[in-house]
Amino acid sequence: MQKEIKIDLQELTVSLEHLKDSLETMPLATKIDVAARLKAVRDSVAEIEEHVKNEVKTKLGHRIGELPGEVFRAVLNVFPVTRLNQKVLEVNHPRIFAKCVETKEQEQVTFKVR
Repeated sequence: MQKEIKIDLQELTVSLEHLKDSLETMPLATKIDVAARLKAVRDSVAEIEEHVKNEVKTKLGHRIGELPGEVFRAVLNVFPVTRLNQKVLEVNHPRIFAKCVETKEQEQVTFKVR
């Protein structure tokens, strides 16, 4: 691993741990700003993770296997997943679908610049 990348990851880890440990003493206004700024970090982390996962899947030919990193290893497992195809149920059995669908309130907090 390049020295600069290793240092960046170590500093990032320390910074995030510090923010997490400071939450209890932060005023709510500061917590809101921290959470809003971390959304971009979360999105970047997800993008990096997805990129690496896709590369691992391609390298392993979408078959079960492992690839070594310098400290960690990537493990690809392949297994069957059964899911309900809601569109088919809705089209072929609309009454059953209507009976099973329910609407509930869901809370959502978003962050916007003031």
